[in-house]
Amino acid sequence: MVNSDSSKGHSIALTGALVLSLDTLFLRLVGSDPVVVAFWRGVLMFLAGGAVSLVIRAMSRNGMMAYSFKGNIVAMFYGGASIFFTFSAMSTSIANLLIVLSTTPLWAAIASWLFLNEGIRLKTLVSCLVAFLGMLLIFSGNLGMLNYGDMFALMAALCMAGAFTLSRICSDDLLLAPCVGGGMSAVILLFFVVPNDFLKVSNPIYMLVEGGAIMPVALGCLAVAPKFIRADKVSLFLLLETVLGPLWAYLFLDEPVSSKTILGGFMVVAALLINMARMPRSLGYLSK
Repeated sequence: MVNSDSSKGHSIALTGALVLSLDTLFLRLVGSDPVVVAFWRGVLMFLAGGAVSLVIRAMSRNGMMAYSFKGNIVAMFYGGASIFFTFSAMSTSIANLLIVLSTTPLWAAIASWLFLNEGIRLKTLVSCLVAFLGMLLIFSGNLGMLNYGDMFALMAALCMAGAFTLSRICSDDLLLAPCVGGGMSAVILLFFVVPNDFLKVSNPIYMLVEGGAIMPVALGCLAVAPKFIRADKVSLFLLLETVLGPLWAYLFLDEPVSSKTILGGFMVVAALLINMARMPRSLGYLSK
């Protein structure tokens, strides 16, 4: 049963990460102001979640899906991550942003250790280290000086780690939690959108696919995965976006991919394989 849950959790997380890897490509294709894009992404995620909720209600003939206090906090974490990601993207380099976000697995491992009394396996620490070195290699030479945008990126990483960690002990069905969080982020971002820029979306079809399909499916899978595997394991799959994002950009936007990106990508994939591998428990845990 444990192995079955582990395999299911890895499969769900991998599916979510693969779909999420299209996020950067579609954001490039949308090509509008980041705040406007983040606002409509939140709105579309909320509407998509509402539609799914109505379908679930019709099929099960139960009341509307409601979240407990913990479930709403998880949703708030996802909404916060969306907002901080947007603000970071506006005020720091993409290289700095993704490097800081790559620390999410480490924060998730620390949070699980502190608040859930889950020991940290040696292979998880090795995976985090290898992945982080791969990310540094990918973006070496492109890192600027730290600024407040990097602090926003750190807050986004902490929010994602918090969402994954709290999901471990939340009994709610969190499939739609990211969509609820998207609605929360849209309400907050409403105050930052210039009224005249409300409808200035260059490619609405891409925006519809991004906010109405890619984000709900990807984050929905990643929200469910911690029910089956540890939060730090789930967060490691997020790094696939950084590896596959440049590949999709090369294939569909003709953006060049450097040898450092390829080598760093192999290191990140190797880290994920280490994380997914079954290893003897004799390798031990770091416990409180």
